[in-house]
Amino acid sequence: MLKLTFDRKKYGKEILIDSVDADNFKSPENIISTNFYTVGCLNKCRGAIEINTRYTPFLKQSVIFMPPHQHIDLTKIRFDDGIFLFFEGEFLDQFFNDSFFIFKFDFFHSIDKPSYVNLSSEQFNSVFGLFKDIHSDIKQFRSDSEHYIRSLLYHLLIKLNRFYADQHQTHGSVNKNLNFLRFRQMLEQHIKHRHSVQEYADALNISRTHLNKLSKLYLGNTSKEVIRARLLLEAKKEILYSQKNISEIAHDLNFSDPPNFFRFFRQLTGQSPQKYRKDFSK
Repeated sequence: MLKLTFDRKKYGKEILIDSVDADNFKSPENIISTNFYTVGCLNKCRGAIEINTRYTPFLKQSVIFMPPHQHIDLTKIRFDDGIFLFFEGEFLDQFFNDSFFIFKFDFFHSIDKPSYVNLSSEQFNSVFGLFKDIHSDIKQFRSDSEHYIRSLLYHLLIKLNRFYADQHQTHGSVNKNLNFLRFRQMLEQHIKHRHSVQEYADALNISRTHLNKLSKLYLGNTSKEVIRARLLLEAKKEILYSQKNISEIAHDLNFSDPPNFFRFFRQLTGQSPQKYRKDFSK
């Protein structure tokens, strides 16, 4: 697996966004992981992409979302026409003085929803125009480009969030409760070490009941279900993309012992971690 990091000084000054034509989105290795956010507007592509073991077949006129630190398999996909944008969350967080800003968008941090949205021709054209404007300004960077590009990106993400919410029945609004946004951020930062609702409620200084209400409101699932689903995702990544044995994975994910991890995984997937790894490698 190739881990890609963001080149902040690529254009001679530190900017936290970049772009590339889709047919140039290639890697010397089939599986990659990034430390930045990626959004791809795909006018034409063939095959399917896998993000964290979930295969997504693509049609024309779709947008794909790739959050950082996920495992992306490019083996079975070819991008023929479109644009990819890459940016660090800080690119927007600094501007809005909001360290949780990027967590407002459902398409980047939804655990059980698809990582894409299919668009009508009218929707696609409105989105693709913004992609092209951002792409063009990055390649012809000017003194005011950073502000211009940031405003276009904000416009683009809001528009995509609406389309995504309508298609996948998510909450949609970016005006989410601060404690919920903090919960989302904590899940990404601490899921390997915090498994219980009480741990997150204590860290947020709210009750378990209140956290559960927020989780049900914005995600449609209890906070326990959300934590378990995110922990399962982390377990799957370790099983499939690391060379660790199951006992090592159980230890790294802070389970009390391997049998406890075994029971957790089997309860949620219906199979053992060993069989899951074996089946996927076929």
